[in-house]
Amino acid sequence: LQLRVRAAVPIVESATNRYVAAAAVQGLHSERSTDYHVTDVTDSEMRKLYDRMARATGSAHPIYLEIKGRNTRCPMCGTRAVSTLDHFLPQSDFPALAVSPQNLIPACSECNKKKLSYVATSPDLTLSHAYFDNFDDAQWLWSEVVEVSPVTFRFYVSAPAHWSDLASKRAKHHFDRLNLEELYVSQASQSLASIRKLLSDSLAASGPAGVLRQVEKLEGSCRHNRVNAWDTAMYGAMGIEREDDETRA
Repeated sequence: LQLRVRAAVPIVESATNRYVAAAAVQGLHSERSTDYHVTDVTDSEMRKLYDRMARATGSAHPIYLEIKGRNTRCPMCGTRAVSTLDHFLPQSDFPALAVSPQNLIPACSECNKKKLSYVATSPDLTLSHAYFDNFDDAQWLWSEVVEVSPVTFRFYVSAPAHWSDLASKRAKHHFDRLNLEELYVSQASQSLASIRKLLSDSLAASGPAGVLRQVEKLEGSCRHNRVNAWDTAMYGAMGIEREDDETRA
């Protein structure tokens, strides 16, 4: 097996180069699995190479840890901690990419499970790729306050005007496919509970204007860290709601 794998290195490198070229022009949806098999090394053997790399006792495990360490926070949801690697194109269908670092994305276990062996069939159904896409050049994640008891939030995608129609559809599909609204609503509810006393103290000391100032500070801090984070959207929605209330008054 060792000899066959060494002999197949040029094939793996060629497949990886093809993958990178396609990803660079947002064309991974058009790649065919039949072009990503390795001569003289079975699909099962290629998958076992990755298993060896992921195994803590494997000689290639330091490479696994190095790739995993590219992000501490899952780039798929932007929220949970990285705990594994995800094959952007599944190794079950694209075995030549089983150990290609460009195809291995640091991810949380939940996003990894939700994505599973997903393969896009069109450009607009391609998930965001952490290495080849930049969806944080402007805000696309927004929220609004849902005035029920207890208060909750709704999160949604609204792409900036300068984005292409394709980028807008991809962001929306990524959001829906990974069920990010459910995650963000849960995170927002927990966060609101943790700052309730802070806001109550601000209200008692400075009235509604004091609450608004606190919310604006929180939103500014979160925005500085990441523009398309759930907390940026949440605090932004709270500030808008407060300003709307004052305007109506």
